[in-house]
Amino acid sequence: MLAKHNHSQKQGANMGRLVLTRRPGESFIINDDITVKVIRVDHSQVKVLISAPDDVEIWRNELYRKMKKENDKELVKHGRDG
Repeated sequence: MLAKHNHSQKQGANMGRLVLTRRPGESFIINDDITVKVIRVDHSQVKVLISAPDDVEIWRNELYRKMKKENDKELVKHGRDG
């Protein structure tokens, strides 16, 4: 059976949310072309393998937020039109 997810409003965009329980070796699929597999669980760390098409960017949240913040600063500094 396919899992259903709840939609919620966040900053004006629809975002799906789903909480799953997976064991090492188990996986889940996003949009037919992204697979997330649990490789190992050690105490408070979970190691996952993400398989996605080459055009899909995958970032750790903290690095993405840092990069976005720096890019936003540059846009303000130089103006949005360059």
